[in-house]
Amino acid sequence: MAVSADVTQERQLQALVNAVLSKYESVDVLVNCAGVFGRGTFEDTPAMEAKRLMDVNYMGPFMTTQAFLPVLLKSGARARGMFGGGGGERPSVIMLTGFSGRVPTKYMSAFSASKAALEALAVSLRTEVEGQGVHVGVVQPGLVKSNLLERAAFYGRNGEEDR
Repeated sequence: MAVSADVTQERQLQALVNAVLSKYESVDVLVNCAGVFGRGTFEDTPAMEAKRLMDVNYMGPFMTTQAFLPVLLKSGARARGMFGGGGGERPSVIMLTGFSGRVPTKYMSAFSASKAALEALAVSLRTEVEGQGVHVGVVQPGLVKSNLLERAAFYGRNGEEDR
């Protein structure tokens, strides 16, 4: 099943939840892996670019998890045997944060901040929902071969975009 959604748009996320639930009765895993990359000096990174990084890299997973959390909690309760059946695996929320969320990187202050915020969210959310049968984990991939850098904006002097 392939469904696309803008992770920063509540209506699209609710449509995504509805589409998933129209085909499946539960959700076992939510992987938050949408993201954008930005690089440049702090001084030269436009505020709107930093906001875009936070919107997609932090608010996107925040909103996606919030949209799916009721479904995951129901699956977690079922796994714990509260709705009959029981004995199943716990549902999981996985956040892809990246290494620079833990070790902030030079010329990536806005990107690093967005990933650090996401990691803090994951740790906090874990303490809230683990007792309700939902696992929250963090994956910090290192360098991954993709076209992310080809599409990324790099900011040089005076906030001008370099490619």
